Amino acid sequence: MGNEIIEMICKKIGVNERVASKLFELSNNDLDKVDEIYSKSEISEFLLIRGKFLGKRKNINGLFYIRIDINQMELDSIDFFVTYNKNIYSTDINIEFHIFEKILGHYKNQTDLEYEEETKNIIDFFKQYFHPGTVLELLKNFKSSRKDEVKNQINSQMNLAINEIASIEIVTDYEVIIKSKQEEDENYLEASLEIDPFNGKKVAELKKSDEIYIKLTDNSEYGRFISKTIGAKDSPVLRQVESIIEVSKGALETKEYKIVVNIVDDIYAKIYASGEIKVKTDKIVLNKKLIEEELKEYEKDEEEKLNYEKKSSDSLVLIVFMIIIIILIMLGIIMLIR
Repeated sequence: MGNEIIEMICKKIGVNERVASKLFELSNNDLDKVDEIYSKSEISEFLLIRGKFLGKRKNINGLFYIRIDINQMELDSIDFFVTYNKNIYSTDINIEFHIFEKILGHYKNQTDLEYEEETKNIIDFFKQYFHPGTVLELLKNFKSSRKDEVKNQINSQMNLAINEIASIEIVTDYEVIIKSKQEEDENYLEASLEIDPFNGKKVAELKKSDEIYIKLTDNSEYGRFISKTIGAKDSPVLRQVESIIEVSKGALETKEYKIVVNIVDDIYAKIYASGEIKVKTDKIVLNKKLIEEELKEYEKDEEEKLNYEKKSSDSLVLIVFMIIIIILIMLGIIMLIR
């Protein structure tokens, strides 16, 4: 019965058996709740490479565990243990912005410099070899269903630092994380939009890097401090949109969006709003447009005024000219009469 339920979830949602099993487990084995859990979940796929190696020197052995995020196409973590004569050298290499940071414990055998150097060489190899380029190549081979090529690739490179790989295993794993609205928003300040129903821009039309006016409404001590610091305590401030995501679907007027704005440095605020609400945008841009429109209108009025004055001037000249002609004609007639 269990397998049938998992197969049903796979077909209904379009996931593999491992993800379906995790979703079913997270829903407390309630099939009716699987869809809800899936809609709130973030699913990550990982490539796991683990195995045993033998060092170039006698009695040096080790285990390695490499975790690659397939979705993000980057190395997630490397963990390995190096042993020598029953002394364990536990080493973790953490990744941050593709830069390897090494955390190495004190060696238990400080007297044997040759073995210490050998162990450091192995550690340095792991640090240098699994860079972003290598990771992408490994994933490329893995996605092409060439697991043997992945093994050969690792084997050929590791032989530069170790004697041989005793065993290696390549598998995929999945991580299903449920993110509730509360969990997602706990690191953001509370804020609201400055509404402009006449000249504003609809929330649904906003995009990243747009500048909008917001009010910080966070009443926490930290929120009040930030408001005071950036001068947003009593008036709205202009801030850039970091991201905008549709969080509820439906008719156009009922769609809701989550807007994340950058307050200062690494501090962000989040706002939930209907897509039809018009938010006040960059004031400078609006004024510039207004000035341009007024300038065009002014130029048009001036042109019409000049045309009118020119026409009036031409008419006046014509009238004067006609008067002169009439006077000359009258003078001519008088002369003839005499």
